[in-house]
Amino acid sequence: MVPTAGVRVMKVGRTTGLTRGTVRGVQSAPVPIPYNADRFKALVYIGGGLAIVGDGGQQFSQPGDSGSLVVTEDGQFAVGLIAAGSSSFSICLPLEPTLNELGVSLVSSHGV
Repeated sequence: MVPTAGVRVMKVGRTTGLTRGTVRGVQSAPVPIPYNADRFKALVYIGGGLAIVGDGGQQFSQPGDSGSLVVTEDGQFAVGLIAAGSSSFSICLPLEPTLNELGVSLVSSHGV
């Protein structure tokens, strides 16, 4: 599911724990994100992501939350993965293209 603007979402991140927010829309142009690791430093451009704002002025995600699964607020649909964020909004990469690229699918109701 790729949600449209106004859809309510939530995620559990390593840094922020459970946060809730609202999808504001799909990025119309790639956004430069500074990436800093021990052996690699560059601007990484992320395009086609969903811009999500947290509830009540809270950040939806913070450093360490990357990779967190974003789901609809009712928990019925997986939406995407947190890729980056700022104090204003977080970028969530839509899940379906990522799963297709990796050749994998989500498993549910598996009893674990």
